Amino acid sequence: RSLEITRDCPRSPEIARDCPLGVPGRSNAIAIARRLGLQPDVLDDAVESLGAGEADVGELIERMQAEQGEQRALRQQLVGLRDEAEGARRQLEARRLEQEAAAAAEAAAAVAAAEA
Repeated sequence: RSLEITRDCPRSPEIARDCPLGVPGRSNAIAIARRLGLQPDVLDDAVESLGAGEADVGELIERMQAEQGEQRALRQQLVGLRDEAEGARRQLEARRLEQEAAAAAEAAAAVAAAEA
């Protein structure tokens, strides 16, 4: 499980409103520690030991989260289009049934007139 903590709050870290369970996230521990006043040389050593790989992973996670957001939006759009198409299909089916009923009534009237 992971807990998203924002790092851009000027005074203190804030827990984000949504908590993406099971989604690994980028660590904001260094940024939070800096804001809380931990010794800069200790933090610089920690950043150095992390290396560029941590930044690459963070960027990858950000891109994946952006893509997930786009996928959610597309999924919602597809659901809307599917519902719209289903409504149109129902209308066409109702119209077809009405036309068949009208044609049957007209044929019955023609047969009745011919027999009379």
